Amino acid sequence: MLWSAHRASRTGLTLFELIVALAILLAIGALVLPTTSVLMQRASFDADVERLRAAVIETGVIARRAATPLAITLEDDGMVARPWPVDEGSQGDPVLAVSLKEVLDPEGEQLTEPQLIAVALPDGSYAVTGPLTIVHEDGGQVTLEIDPTSGIVRIESQ
Repeated sequence: MLWSAHRASRTGLTLFELIVALAILLAIGALVLPTTSVLMQRASFDADVERLRAAVIETGVIARRAATPLAITLEDDGMVARPWPVDEGSQGDPVLAVSLKEVLDPEGEQLTEPQLIAVALPDGSYAVTGPLTIVHEDGGQVTLEIDPTSGIVRIESQ
């Protein structure tokens, strides 16, 4: 069989075409990746806020069942609930501990001492120190407010 010009049609891609296609895919990836990382950080922040809200509610349930007041504090690695009042010099064993990604004080520094958020009382009410404002690194703020009588935790985004 003789080789004809009609049968010599191109069936593959040239190296130049492959490089151009790869460059286009890399450019699209460079545009999508920063957006994805911001969304992942925001989702992690939202998950921390939700875990904190759920832990406050769970602490109230534990306080009612155990018939003992529980102090809810923020510490350097998360939220901790311990029996209240705490003896001077001892902190007592935690009843509930929730790990959070990063806990900072109101000035944006790492926590050096535990900060009391509220005390869950055995009757289902809370002694509250005030609303807790949580700031995300992108500037967004969320305020957690515990209703002293019902224990309902309200979340307000700002």
